[in-house]
Amino acid sequence: MSRWKISRGKATDLQDWALEESGTKEFLSELPELPKKDKMKPGLYVSYEIDLFELDGGIDWPDVGIARIFAVLENGHKEYLGEVRAYNFEAIWLSTNEYDEVDDAEEWWKCIKDDYEKLKKRELNEKEPRGGIITSQKDMFHFTVGQLVEILKSLPQDLPVLTSGYESGFENFCPPRIIKVKHEPENMYYDGEFQISDKEDRNTFKAVVLQRAVRDD
Repeated sequence: MSRWKISRGKATDLQDWALEESGTKEFLSELPELPKKDKMKPGLYVSYEIDLFELDGGIDWPDVGIARIFAVLENGHKEYLGEVRAYNFEAIWLSTNEYDEVDDAEEWWKCIKDDYEKLKKRELNEKEPRGGIITSQKDMFHFTVGQLVEILKSLPQDLPVLTSGYESGFENFCPPRIIKVKHEPENMYYDGEFQISDKEDRNTFKAVVLQRAVRDD
């Protein structure tokens, strides 16, 4: 066993400690747990499933995701909203889609609920025709993080993941990053329809970017 790897039992102890210590337990206890197979009604759900791949930290003790919050919408889509992570009974992080770290459990829970309300409003707007056109981002994006995670979970977990190469073939990619971008669908295919936004740009949004690794040959 790696020096910096923890057992599933210790991860469960870390989970119990972090939920109590962070103050999130009182908020999460009112949520139903995310089912793995059953059809879900719209609402907020919590998953306490521990990712076994996170239990080996490599060169340090691992920080482990001990609770993840999801929203299930009327259309059945599942959207990731935030999570609680913990490190070696020393540190706890509360994060959301918008904030990497929130100071306390009450503020974190408020952010989660606010984001859920925004999702519901967005879904409602997508259903309402405006000038004969249904407003939707479905045609703009192929996947959300949550949808991609679900697809990857269904594949053999020991397979490598690659992205397309510069002209042909495939390459490794850099660690995922959250970048603020703008949509420019009129761009030529070699420029990409999403570009890094400037401060003065309007209608920008955050996206998770998997950037092709550049090799120095």
